[in-house]
Amino acid sequence: YTDKLGNPPTLVLYTNMMFGLSAMREPSWKRAEECFRQAAAASRATYSGRRGEEVLNSPGVVLFFSGQLEAAYETFEQARETCITRHDVPMLGRLTVGMCAPLLSFGRQDEALSHLEDMLDSMPEYMRGTSTEMNATGLAALAHLRVGHEDRARSLALEALEASQASQAQGRAK
Repeated sequence: YTDKLGNPPTLVLYTNMMFGLSAMREPSWKRAEECFRQAAAASRATYSGRRGEEVLNSPGVVLFFSGQLEAAYETFEQARETCITRHDVPMLGRLTVGMCAPLLSFGRQDEALSHLEDMLDSMPEYMRGTSTEMNATGLAALAHLRVGHEDRARSLALEALEASQASQAQGRAK
């Protein structure tokens, strides 16, 4: 696989990831999606390890923010299945959070909550305090709220807020 200029797949992967991230800042969702899809095609042509799932995470985010929830869910789910076989726990966490956001939009709170709680319960110590944990905790709070568990939702929301504040304080201390 090469691009129109004959660049190798690793360069095509990298440059399209950068162009896609840049397009997200504008935001130009269609351009970002196109860049990430080209990066995904390049990642399939070379052993890219974790980069392959990361490439699929990015268009999932773009699809979600551009309102294409079903396509976002399918993208996250597909990348998540690949990631499960590779046992990449940090990336699996990011993809699970991504997959659960559309599930909540579809009204599938119980399914999202099951995925999020499984992930949070089995999360290794080195992932505690990361944005992945905070995002999962916040989504779990929202899911609990939607199924009528207000006390648990409040508890999780406060937990996510405290973790975020601690992370910010730690970042300022560096």
